[in-house]
Amino acid sequence: EPMGYNVYRNDTKINQELLVADCTGCFSEHEPAGAYTYKVSAVYADGEKFSYGVNASPKSVYDMVPPVSYAAATTDGLSNTLSWTAPLKRDTEMTWGNKTYALAIGGTAASNTKVWIKQEFSAEDMAAFPDHQITAINAYVGPEGGITGATLWIMKDGVIDYSEAVSAEAVAAITNGGWNKFALAKPYKMKLGSSYAFGLYYTQTAKKHPVGVDNSEAVNSKGNSFSTSSPNSSDFNKSKPSWKTLASGKIAGNLMLSADVEALNDEAKTNQKVTSYNVYRDGTLVRTAVTDTKYTDAVDSLGAYTYDIVAVADDGKTSDPYTLNARVGLPAQYTAPLILGKDQEGKNIKLEWSSNAYEMQKYSSVANVTGFAEDMKLLYGAKFSKEELKPYVGYRLYSMKFGIYASIGAFKMEVRDGQNNVLLSRSYSASDIEPGYLYNTTFDADESCTIPADQDLYICYNATLPAGVSAVLLDKGPAVDGGAMISLTDGANWMKLSTLFTSLKENNFVIGAMAVAPEAGEPGKAKAARLTPESINTTEVERMPAGTLRLGAIEMEPEGLGIETATPLKAKANASAEQTPKVKAFRVYRNGEQVYEGPKTNYAETLDKYGSYNYYVTSVYDNGWESEASEVSTFDNLISQKLQAPYDLKATTDGSTLNLTWTDGGSAPEYSYQHDGGDMVLGMTKSSGNLEGYHAIKFKAADMADKVGQKVARVKFKIATADLLSASVFVMYGDNIMYEQSVPVSSLVAGWNSVVLNTPVEVVAGQDIAVGYHITYANGIKPIVLDTEAAVPGYSDLISSSASAGYWYSLATKYKQNYNYRIAAVLEKGDVELQASKMQRDIALPGYNIYCNGVKVNGTSVPSTTYSVPNAAYGEYTVTAVSSDSESSESNKVVYGDATAITLPEATEATDGKVYGIDGKLIANDSKRLQPGIYVRGGKKIVVK
Repeated sequence: EPMGYNVYRNDTKINQELLVADCTGCFSEHEPAGAYTYKVSAVYADGEKFSYGVNASPKSVYDMVPPVSYAAATTDGLSNTLSWTAPLKRDTEMTWGNKTYALAIGGTAASNTKVWIKQEFSAEDMAAFPDHQITAINAYVGPEGGITGATLWIMKDGVIDYSEAVSAEAVAAITNGGWNKFALAKPYKMKLGSSYAFGLYYTQTAKKHPVGVDNSEAVNSKGNSFSTSSPNSSDFNKSKPSWKTLASGKIAGNLMLSADVEALNDEAKTNQKVTSYNVYRDGTLVRTAVTDTKYTDAVDSLGAYTYDIVAVADDGKTSDPYTLNARVGLPAQYTAPLILGKDQEGKNIKLEWSSNAYEMQKYSSVANVTGFAEDMKLLYGAKFSKEELKPYVGYRLYSMKFGIYASIGAFKMEVRDGQNNVLLSRSYSASDIEPGYLYNTTFDADESCTIPADQDLYICYNATLPAGVSAVLLDKGPAVDGGAMISLTDGANWMKLSTLFTSLKENNFVIGAMAVAPEAGEPGKAKAARLTPESINTTEVERMPAGTLRLGAIEMEPEGLGIETATPLKAKANASAEQTPKVKAFRVYRNGEQVYEGPKTNYAETLDKYGSYNYYVTSVYDNGWESEASEVSTFDNLISQKLQAPYDLKATTDGSTLNLTWTDGGSAPEYSYQHDGGDMVLGMTKSSGNLEGYHAIKFKAADMADKVGQKVARVKFKIATADLLSASVFVMYGDNIMYEQSVPVSSLVAGWNSVVLNTPVEVVAGQDIAVGYHITYANGIKPIVLDTEAAVPGYSDLISSSASAGYWYSLATKYKQNYNYRIAAVLEKGDVELQASKMQRDIALPGYNIYCNGVKVNGTSVPSTTYSVPNAAYGEYTVTAVSSDSESSESNKVVYGDATAITLPEATEATDGKVYGIDGKLIANDSKRLQPGIYVRGGKKIVVK
């Protein structure tokens, strides 16, 4: 062990005495200015051993210029305006304020009223006061006074380092409406390198306002912080106040506090005067000699910018930079397109949008549902005032959004003006509308109406609501003007919903409309009306009782007109023609990837793969700027769960004829650890709340080596009840989920469930693979089914509450439930390449269904598991299973191309009861007397212990 350490500046030792052996650092004051190399040596009996050198350039504290203390940036178009507070000035007083009284504040507690006030200075700020000490703290006390006790204090690096109670005599002598000096019993010396704060803790008379606030620009957090916390009862210096800022309460200015300071040597008294500032943008100097504390920088493009503000003293010395960020975003008139409609028919999807539309919507999202105790014939909906509508006069109503949560029989959707004229009305029968859905209905040009001038509009339901039926959809609030209007007089008079039912005062009705400008183009043309449903997430909807109808308290709006403030809506008012940017094109994105750019206001395509697809649209303007994205529209191209895809598609050729054979999907082998026999049912428990579990079986990479290239196509699992909140299936590599697919709870049954994966997952070499299900359910439910045989711990019984790597456990090991899950994986064979010796001509022949490059080649469905394609075209061949109302996913592919015929070898399958090893070799004619291990029988994996 070394005896101690020495520190060297270049070759000069700077410590007078040997540093102790357990020392790991040192602090050296008054280092000379310049560039030096510092080293540390370990001192032993036989000499010193040196560390590597580090370079440092100390500055004289007396030459340091304090930096800008606070800065902020605001953006207007392509201009960033920076404003800042001047650095601290080396003087006989420390303060952020200007000492000009503006107002007074005080604690609000009815008893034991107290308040802390402080001013705070960073280590960089303290460059203004090298070798200084605090001798007194000064505070302006408001005209009301009310201080009953005071303690002055000083913090160092966030911890109270000095405190002193002000005597009762000094408190009694406080001058109200003026400055008061509280001298320290002993001056407090400050050191460079630390942050400091000083202030006062007051106790005060309730409802008084003793704390003065000035009218200077706030130095946020540094000059305007206060607290109403209680001090530590045993040791004041251990108090940890919870600080707030005046700005958080929308109070401008800094607290009227200062500290008297004195320099401890003549050099420290030398004042440094900041005369100007330099401004840097992204590291490049953009302006020198700025004499104001504000600068506006014009930039060329959108994006984020980093600025540095450097103070310059009269002798040319500069401060450290103050860094802040500014982001130039799109001006308000560069709006995202509004989606007017979306349609899907099978795999065919279509989007329509407009860059010049007005979304008339006051609700946020569906969150609540309510009903009434008695039958009520009424109109209910949203009101849009003539002031709100003024920029959109002449726009045509293109679509309306509405929905009900329970059947209410026949009803109408209407638009009425402030004079109760019905501008649009559409009737719906009980069979037209399914409860639990939001509907978007469009209007053709002949049926629609336009927004009139100088008229309010009411978009509303016209219905008789049955007693005791919760059908009315509401959002979660907050209420906005016109968001929930109701009429019991067929539109002659309107009132707010809260007038009838105070319990619903914070909610808005779920109803909206879209209006498009006359020049919007294609969406304005006459077309057949559409009614498109969108399901409501019922797990997020809460029932709200309406309460008692207060008929005696109803105050009608005269002539149906109410005085209400304008409400900001999603669409913004049009700018003038000169200011409005022009859209030159639109971009459509699918799952984040651009798929279209052009002038059209619609986009259609056929989905060629399974899964969910998210689309959004942006506008591209003449100057090249791209708007924010529209709302996301989701389309699902899901595999039919009714039918199983054909399995093991193979092919041979006979001249130009392609002979295809396959196996019925129900014959595909299953891989599982489960045993025949009885079931074990269990559910997890906890003290409160719903339960969530991931349940999986895992296969070792070595055991799946002969399956590499095949794909997990289905996950089968057995549950004891379908009373679940949510469900999904997943596939893992190792401990990480690589694919997860949600399963509608409504499609599940108590018993076996087989889920076809939208995207099959490949078995890869050298990687363990696992399959399972993820469910949430209420406490007390027992949905999990296992067999009654001993588990293969960590493989047949994996469980996790989060599916995070490292948090998977064995049911047998952790929970002492030594059984195997009723879970199985179904694989599909890998694709086959088949090549021919000569070019073949394209075909369009008749064929389960047979497809070549996605085009069906058979006429009527093929009843057998073989099919021959004469004069077969080159391409990818697949087979699907079909019924009268459904079609399965595709089988594996046969790729037919140029050269000699090649059929890839297939893995051994067992369907005759014989037992095979995982390498495909025959082991036994039956499963009796097998040694412990993993085998395949009847296409299914079995485990013998």
